[in-house]
Amino acid sequence: MLVPKEGAYGQLFFPLATALLIARPTAAALALAGAAVVVFLLRERLIVMIGGRGLLSSAKRLEQTLAGELVSSLILALVGWAVARAGGSSAYAATACAGAYACGFTAATVIWFALWSGAKSGAICGAGRSDDRIARGPNASVL
Repeated sequence: MLVPKEGAYGQLFFPLATALLIARPTAAALALAGAAVVVFLLRERLIVMIGGRGLLSSAKRLEQTLAGELVSSLILALVGWAVARAGGSSAYAATACAGAYACGFTAATVIWFALWSGAKSGAICGAGRSDDRIARGPNASVL
């Protein structure tokens, strides 16, 4: 079963690819990156296999929430850090890479959630029906 969320593969790809690019793709780095991909693809089944149905339901509640996205960005940044270190990258370069990814992804996520919640409430699109009033004139009544 593949992950249904559209951006999930990009969230996994960017920290791993960056970590492999700043370090040498050693056997340990490639094995760690491969393990991260396998765990990512099979995470729900693995949780059920180890008997964590309660954990799975908690994780489902966090899915596609701001807190869940931030937690996933931090976890993926740490995985990227470990892959970079396994590839022989310096601790400074690995930390800078993971920090840049975590900060960039967090900023993009917060902005997206702000725009998405604003669009749902009508704050960004002119508060719903105000576009109709503009088209019909300022004295037109809004139903």
